[in-house]
Amino acid sequence: MSTTADDRMRRETNLLDKRRAKIRPEDEQATKDWIQAVTGEDMSGSLQEKLQDGKVLCTLVNKIKPGTIKKVNESKMAFKQMENIKFFLDACVALGVPQTQLFLTPDLYEGKDMLQVMGCIAALGTAARKQSGFAGPHFGVASKAAPAAPAPTPVAAAPIVEEEEEPEPEPEPEAVKEPTPEPAAAESAPEPAAAESAPEPATAEPIPEPAAAEPTPEPAAEPKAAEPEAAAPAADSARIVASLDNATDKLLSPH
Repeated sequence: MSTTADDRMRRETNLLDKRRAKIRPEDEQATKDWIQAVTGEDMSGSLQEKLQDGKVLCTLVNKIKPGTIKKVNESKMAFKQMENIKFFLDACVALGVPQTQLFLTPDLYEGKDMLQVMGCIAALGTAARKQSGFAGPHFGVASKAAPAAPAPTPVAAAPIVEEEEEPEPEPEPEAVKEPTPEPAAAESAPEPAAAESAPEPATAEPIPEPAAAEPTPEPAAEPKAAEPEAAAPAADSARIVASLDNATDKLLSPH
């Protein structure tokens, strides 16, 4: 683990050394001169030490556009000074500095990448040229104006030759177009007459029921003729009874 951390730190140190080696003294001095001319602050000495607390940078922004940063921390505490640097970076974005031109707070506060810090200040100088209320002095790259177009070379006028005007041909009469007859509106087919309703069948008259047949009078029963044979048995019975009585008497009478 320690070997890996040492290797990373060594690479970062080499990278920072390469970045510092790219800083030209004349560029650093030009940056300090512009800041001093705008703010009136003494910029003699190290650029990183003069800008570390962020107060000079906040003053620079407020000189370009007054009131951009409302409050500047005067404290010597580290986090208050780094807060001033953040105020400056936010103001740069508001004034039109591209995000790619900004630096990180440690780049200035710890002096890790002063080349990036100087590039951001130069970009701020370019953006300051577009502020109507800022009269200078200016810094950074001026926007290139489009070159003026060259004046046209005068050409000698050619002599004017009068030409005979040719008679204009008479316009041919336009053929009168006969109006195309509009197709007659198709006659609507007559609606079919409503079908006559079939006459309702006449109500059948009720058939009269036949009159009840009068009962046929039964013929009167004729009196039956007295049967002559009926008396004969009766007379025989009487004779038999009489004979029995006589026989009974004879048996009962004493001898």
